Amino acid sequence: MDITKSLTLNTAVVGAWHVGWCGLFHPETSERTLELTPVVIAYFNPLWTSTFKMLHNKQSDLFISELAVSRRHGGDRGTNEQLASFRSAVAHKTALFFHLCHDAIESKLSTFYSHLGLFCATRPWLILFVCFIITAVSAVGITRLDFTEPIEKVWIPVGSEAVHDRNDHVSNFGDFRLSMGILVGKPEGKDILYTDFLLDALRLHQLASSIVLQTPSGENFTYSDLCFKPYPSAPCMQSSILRLWGEKESEIQMDRDIHATVSRVDNTPFQIPSTSLLGGYNVTGQLIVRASAMAFAYLIKNNEGTKEKADLWETHFVNVLGRFESAHFTVYRRAPVSQAQEVQRGTKNDIPLFVITFSLMVAYISFALFRINLIRSKVTLGFCGVVGILLAIITSFGICGWLNATFSSAVLVMPFLILSIGTDDIFILMSAYERLPRGHHEQRISTALSQVGSSITLTSLTNFIAFIAGSTSPLPGISGFCLFNAVAVLIDFIYQMTLFVALLAINERRAEQNRFDCVPCIKRADQYERMNEEEMQEMTQETPQSMGEWFVRRYFGPFLLHRVTRIVMILLAIALASVSIYGTTQLEGGLTDADVLPHDTYILPFTIKVDEYFKGLEDAVDFVSGPADYHKPAVQDQLIYFHRNMTSSPYIVGTISCWMCDYLEYVKKPLPDLKDFEAMLRQSRQLLPPGSANFIENLIEMYVESIDNITVTEEGRPTTEKDFYIYLYLFLADPRGGYKYIDDIIFQFGTIKAARMQGKHITLDTDTEKAEAMITTRRQCRAYADVQIYPYSMRYLYWEQYVGMVKNNVKSYSAVAACIFLFTFFFLGDIKISILVVVSLFATMLDLLGMMWLWNIGLNNMTLTVLLLNLGLAVDACTHVGHSIHTEYRRALDRLEEDEPQPMNLRYDAIISGLSKIGPSVFSASLTSFIGVSVLGFASHELLRIMFKFFFSVFLLAMFHGLMLAPVLYSFL
Repeated sequence: MDITKSLTLNTAVVGAWHVGWCGLFHPETSERTLELTPVVIAYFNPLWTSTFKMLHNKQSDLFISELAVSRRHGGDRGTNEQLASFRSAVAHKTALFFHLCHDAIESKLSTFYSHLGLFCATRPWLILFVCFIITAVSAVGITRLDFTEPIEKVWIPVGSEAVHDRNDHVSNFGDFRLSMGILVGKPEGKDILYTDFLLDALRLHQLASSIVLQTPSGENFTYSDLCFKPYPSAPCMQSSILRLWGEKESEIQMDRDIHATVSRVDNTPFQIPSTSLLGGYNVTGQLIVRASAMAFAYLIKNNEGTKEKADLWETHFVNVLGRFESAHFTVYRRAPVSQAQEVQRGTKNDIPLFVITFSLMVAYISFALFRINLIRSKVTLGFCGVVGILLAIITSFGICGWLNATFSSAVLVMPFLILSIGTDDIFILMSAYERLPRGHHEQRISTALSQVGSSITLTSLTNFIAFIAGSTSPLPGISGFCLFNAVAVLIDFIYQMTLFVALLAINERRAEQNRFDCVPCIKRADQYERMNEEEMQEMTQETPQSMGEWFVRRYFGPFLLHRVTRIVMILLAIALASVSIYGTTQLEGGLTDADVLPHDTYILPFTIKVDEYFKGLEDAVDFVSGPADYHKPAVQDQLIYFHRNMTSSPYIVGTISCWMCDYLEYVKKPLPDLKDFEAMLRQSRQLLPPGSANFIENLIEMYVESIDNITVTEEGRPTTEKDFYIYLYLFLADPRGGYKYIDDIIFQFGTIKAARMQGKHITLDTDTEKAEAMITTRRQCRAYADVQIYPYSMRYLYWEQYVGMVKNNVKSYSAVAACIFLFTFFFLGDIKISILVVVSLFATMLDLLGMMWLWNIGLNNMTLTVLLLNLGLAVDACTHVGHSIHTEYRRALDRLEEDEPQPMNLRYDAIISGLSKIGPSVFSASLTSFIGVSVLGFASHELLRIMFKFFFSVFLLAMFHGLMLAPVLYSFL
């Protein structure tokens, strides 16, 4: 009877759960469980009724019936001993059931791959043609990949609060791109507040801002055409102490007390205090007596219409500052375009390393497949096999381009994973092929693929499902990375099962025609073309085992399973886990420029000087309030209370600007007479906020009509909404009043659409402090009912990733582990092996985190993404070994006669046999990958260096957990 037709996974899970859970954990309901289990199973699949009965003999059925009757009538036969016996019977039947599932799956896969291998071996050129066409069509999609990497689109969770607040802030106050330069005196530490220093700084400023540039289309433009302005009539927003002298050389030369000049308080709008633009300064009283560094900043409009021009100007900016030489200072610079350009430069410089990596992997595979007999040698096959992997990588990039997957710099390390997995499959397939008796190559290929196809399927699809689970991450960078890897793993799997099999068939045809490897156009001499009978007899004999297989069977396997060795391995694993746990607790987080940029970039020295002289300069924070009834005292009071509370916040340094506080103080002053009001308004009307044009035209008339009717309360507040806005426009137009708040209040249809107060966070060092500061500040802003306030800082886009980094990655890794367990269980039908694979996976991940501490690698979303990739390599080793051992053990059990007792050494022999067959191939593939990526230790791109450290670690750990610890643990099962 063909019971495999009636084996389906969903029914297996239902039956096992119903019997196991209810029978083992709820013995008081056992009788109902026994009565209903066949009904439940039959409900999901009627064919299971016969299958269920087949798995029980008459004796066990009689026992179950008696036990159910006894329990129902309260008899004493339903004892604990009977229940224990029943549980044992259920466990035995359940294990038998899943073994049947495993055998059925193995049988179907073996048959499928036997037919597939025969098809590909007999039609190799057709397979090659189809694969090349697929690659060519897919490769077009590479042109659709977006290689830009804005942080809010890659490493910030989708729909995060930081992105939402940024969009709202940009819609109200505009967006800009910030280019900065830092001038540090020579020698470092020397006071820079002297004439010659400032004159050189002025010349540098003029070179950067006054040159005329031209677009590829021939359009000329200057900095003033691009600079950011709160509204069209406002001056360019740029920050430099040179403004104190009007950016005029003559004014600087005539200044006899530069220290006094830079110590003046500048209350004009859009300006940053001089103390924020000077580094390493000392203050005596109100006087800045010395400074060691100076910063200057340029702001450019950030929109699609100006992107091309902005990129050109910023490139010019960093080039000018890079070439400028002065005897008085050293220049450090950075622009928004810098990071993308430096990443591209570093990648370009590292291209030779990719070529070397490819060459080393080809060389090792070719060496491994080299034979002294040049007819049987397979050097060309090894080279073509790696080319096939590269075709799979190109195809996957193209498919992801068609899918509009998110591309990030982390995706650049994906080819190394695919090269590792691909070479692993090549070694496993070639090992199985060469173990077979020599004969017709089509049949040998078919048999070899049927033997190892299920193992390759298990590891490849496990990786695929794991990466698909990881692609559900809310972080676009991780989800895109996992999608790239999932597609690449799937395509590589398909190409290995078809393209490489076709290449192997073509190589064997060459050998059968007595053509030399590497030079197939040359045939062996005619006198050797016909093989004698001895050679023909040798061709039909079983190929002797390889050196690696012999070593494992003779020495490594018995040594590994020795009692003392097993104890040492367990103790070593515990010690390694303990050290890794400690190292994990010592990991420092944060995604810095050093993690994503070449080590020789000019950005890193700039970052160092910012931390040294201007730490906290970029941690400015705006407190934005939305539409509200600002003329009502309740709203005004809440804004004042908010200002008072936030000023005393432990995460805020200094004072916070408060336009409402100053406005209410301004209202208490006497109103100007009409003549003074008209003169002041005419002078200021060009500077009034945009969107208030209707009020500007009518303001004088409104003032004339209302001057005698404008009233304030006893607390000194405008009585009506009209009075409130008349006073507000007067306040903003008065240079002695709120002129400096012009760009902090945005109007729409004559009322306030948004307003902001500006402050600065304290200097924060750790990721935990930054995340806590952001969360606490947000919580404080939400405590007001009459007005909605939110904090916004450019740094929040970076800090947002720290908030959910652990939670999001735990979700991703948990989903990956669950998928690996279920898929392994589905293929192997053995819960112990499945648990063993997942335990090995978590142990490898823990040890990798410990290695990150030893390598001084920071914990951030990018390194955790690379960690996820390397877990794919660890899963490969553990799963291959687990599958091979389990298969050998099942075969050994099948060879036993019915009712024959199981030999004590049966499991040990199965472990040694399975390890000898798969271990050398896994080791060779891992060693190939390690040799290939070893050159990445010399890369200029820090991400590639991190990748080398991870590969080195995972090579050692995967070998330990997969080839040593996993067999030891399996011996205890």
